[in-house]
Amino acid sequence: MRLTKQREAELLEQLRDPARKDEHIVFPRDAYEKSGDILISRDGLRHFLHRYLWKQVIDPDLPRGRFLLAACTPTGCVNPFHRKLESATKPGETATERASRALGEAPPAPEANRLKTHCPLGHPYSAGNTYVWVDKQGATHRKCVICTKARRARQTEREKRARQLGATS
Repeated sequence: MRLTKQREAELLEQLRDPARKDEHIVFPRDAYEKSGDILISRDGLRHFLHRYLWKQVIDPDLPRGRFLLAACTPTGCVNPFHRKLESATKPGETATERASRALGEAPPAPEANRLKTHCPLGHPYSAGNTYVWVDKQGATHRKCVICTKARRARQTEREKRARQLGATS
């Protein structure tokens, strides 16, 4: 999401006004990522908006490994005064997953995907057949090795055919 300097100044002014700091701050639905959070860019880095606002208004030294859990409804409120600072209880657990668990909601898609034992084509997610990596947001992903190798082979074959067609022209 693009957070203009003017909108940022308005948000900070609202949060610093004691009479208005209890108001909910919710953005249009298209501003939110799949995870339910809003990502912004500041100083060449990506930040979750609720963490950025927390650092601007409450505590600039938000420790790593600590999560700001939503403590209010409506869902999507980014007001840092409506958040609780918590530690993750499960390794790799995201704030969204923990918040869903705390509210008694169904697990979000990442949790449901973690429970899957086979890829969409039926290959097992075993130690020898799974690529695992963690993205910049800390989410864990996995891919089937068999499917990945087959996809790479098809891509290589397409590129090889394209080079051959280009050489004969």
